[in-house]
Amino acid sequence: MQPDLTELKGAQRAACRCRRAALGEGYRLEAGSGILRRLEAMPEYRASGLILAYASVGPEPDTRALIDRALASGKSVALPRCDTAAHTIGFYLIASSGELVPGCYGIPEPPDAARKADCAGGLLIVPALCCDRFCGRLGQGGGYYDRFLAGFPGFSAALCYAALLSAEPLPRENCDLCVSAVVTENEIIYNNTDLC
Repeated sequence: MQPDLTELKGAQRAACRCRRAALGEGYRLEAGSGILRRLEAMPEYRASGLILAYASVGPEPDTRALIDRALASGKSVALPRCDTAAHTIGFYLIASSGELVPGCYGIPEPPDAARKADCAGGLLIVPALCCDRFCGRLGQGGGYYDRFLAGFPGFSAALCYAALLSAEPLPRENCDLCVSAVVTENEIIYNNTDLC
């Protein structure tokens, strides 16, 4: 009997976590900086006045510098707060990365007093364990970003180390939504495929 998609995705997540943990710190720092440089050079990023970012944790590409530079350049920046009861995220405006507080799953998030952002016209930066060349992504498994993407009309970009980019399509269910682009330290891959 073949494993179902949930089992395949679970196995892929475990493999991606192991591969990411094995990446050297030097590679992660250099690649992370390269990813952010590519993202900031994108016309979609430069044209957007609102960046819907996330606070990176652990071995993810470090987004703190991106958040601080976006704010310093006059862009509005909003980060997600997680509603675990509803299994959803909402984005809230911040004035500084220093105001973030510990949130769900240990992810820093805006404080309760932060004002909810109107996400229309924003550029959404999406975390990913790994991505494929067809703009599919594999997240942590909670489905929060897929639920948000389902109602988000704007441009979305997933950040992915080139070492974790799959040449083959990742296992996907109908609820797994693709992003508009995948950004690695080596390239930007735009979603122009029928697979999504």
